[in-house]
Amino acid sequence: MRMEAGPRPRAMKNPISEFPPPIVSAMEQRMRPGRLSESGFLDNSEHLIDVIDRDLESLANVGITPTQIADSLEAAVAQAFRVKSPFDLWNPGVRIGPWELRGESWRGTQDCPFVNADGVVCHGESYSQWDFSLINIRKRTFLAFPGLAIHLIREHRFFEGNVPHRVDPLVACEVLDVETSERRYVEPEKLSECIVESTWRSGVRFFLKSRRANEHVGLPIRRAHGHLRFAVERLKYHLVHRFQRNWVDDPTFGRLEYYDRSRWHGNWMFPPAGENVAIFLPGDRRGLSPGVRDFFETLPDRFDSILSTLRPRLDEIFRRWLQRPLGESLWDDLELTRLEGINPSAQPPEWNMLFELRDEHAESLWITVLLVGDSLQVAIVDLNTE
Repeated sequence: MRMEAGPRPRAMKNPISEFPPPIVSAMEQRMRPGRLSESGFLDNSEHLIDVIDRDLESLANVGITPTQIADSLEAAVAQAFRVKSPFDLWNPGVRIGPWELRGESWRGTQDCPFVNADGVVCHGESYSQWDFSLINIRKRTFLAFPGLAIHLIREHRFFEGNVPHRVDPLVACEVLDVETSERRYVEPEKLSECIVESTWRSGVRFFLKSRRANEHVGLPIRRAHGHLRFAVERLKYHLVHRFQRNWVDDPTFGRLEYYDRSRWHGNWMFPPAGENVAIFLPGDRRGLSPGVRDFFETLPDRFDSILSTLRPRLDEIFRRWLQRPLGESLWDDLELTRLEGINPSAQPPEWNMLFELRDEHAESLWITVLLVGDSLQVAIVDLNTE
């Protein structure tokens, strides 16, 4: 994993800095907590371009590129997989020179949140069902990283934002021992903080495993007061959640259940589609956010007009990716499966809807349409023809 030093690079160009703003906004929505993953890739206040620019500048200051970090991470994982079964990688882990790697797999894979400039979803999923822990035994430093980080760092220069799965690029340089003319990337106090903090993302079981792993190689262990407080808060939330009423029978939308602390979820018999459609409406435990009810209650009356503005874009997608036009009746080809309010405070409101190909088609195609008010902003295409 050691790489030779070279001349200090200037800050690399942000790969999405020239993307159309609606595409960038769509990616940010996909990266928020509760969308593609529970913890998200960005917190609710961060902007994607700013996060990438900040990390690229940090790496330029120490003469390292994202590719060097991604290559080093992948080299460690690939060597471990060559000498040990991927599904037996936690205990005792694999020794690779001065490093020790452990891994834990999960059911399913984590989708990449990025799309290209045309709005087509990226399908980089290598190692995306894994979480890894890399210990530099000689330097007594530690890095926890999700397997998808290798793809995100190499292809998108993205280390994630202020979320649990973030890979701090300077900590990664220190643990991986990537060669550069300047040896100190971060202060020792920050390294000791990351040793346990980076591993607290999969609950008590993973945390205790990580403590034992750290003790095994003599790494310092931070006092767990903050983690205990977090565990108590989680327990309190689940106890309250268990005994509070978490559903309502709404006269318009049917039964709605309170979902992930910020939205109400249900299945709405949506008149224009003539089918049940999953609906996610922003709000808190007291009810829907102001303005949400009025906007969605009047949606059926406006829906034909909205579809007429969407149809040229949907037809373009069909012609480009399926080599045929959209059928005369949209409902013969597509099924509306989801309606979701995004930003209730925005005026006009921001929301999206998800279309899928009907089951009788051999291809798999999902189209997420993002709208502001009744106006189309961008359509995100997720295509799988296998």
